[in-house]
Amino acid sequence: RDVEAANVLALQLDMNESQRLSLFTRVRTAKFDKSGLSNNELLRSDYKQYTFGKQGKSLTVVGVSSVPRSLQDFSAAAIMEFTDERRLGLHVLMGAFSGADGNFRRQLVLFSTDSSLVRQAVKGLSDSKDPVF
Repeated sequence: RDVEAANVLALQLDMNESQRLSLFTRVRTAKFDKSGLSNNELLRSDYKQYTFGKQGKSLTVVGVSSVPRSLQDFSAAAIMEFTDERRLGLHVLMGAFSGADGNFRRQLVLFSTDSSLVRQAVKGLSDSKDPVF
């Protein structure tokens, strides 16, 4: 879609190939730029929420936040506030970023005030051949 949009603009603006490539690069960079977002906004920007359990029994709400930076950039207080606001039993945080060495990195953190939920999630991930998370 981004390429199509850049091509439509390029035709309307009578751009050459070099100008079109420059426009596409700027549009793509702006699309993924999250530098102006607060930690709370980052946690919310790519967020999914699921409810597990059976009706009439105890339900567990699990939130999943995917952020384009190291999870070390987030304070425990910010994560706890986000988790509490949504009344999550478990908050799964996934970080994806380039390290200081330029290599791509991924991180996974399971956050909960209920240690049994964390143990259950870790066991499920460890035992599974095809993890659901």
